[in-house]
Amino acid sequence: MTREQTRATVADDLERTHDNQEFIRQVREGEQDDGPFMRGALAIVAKLNAETNDG
Repeated sequence: MTREQTRATVADDLERTHDNQEFIRQVREGEQDDGPFMRGALAIVAKLNAETNDG
């Protein structure tokens, strides 16, 4: 999964529970990559990608 796909997935999920459209736009554009939602998501994707490449 690419960083762009991760952003889109996180933003899509946030749209269901979050009313702040500016924040969601920032997630999609990469302006929130250092925030808790994206940091967690990117860490999980990195771990899964590493495991996939190892096996």
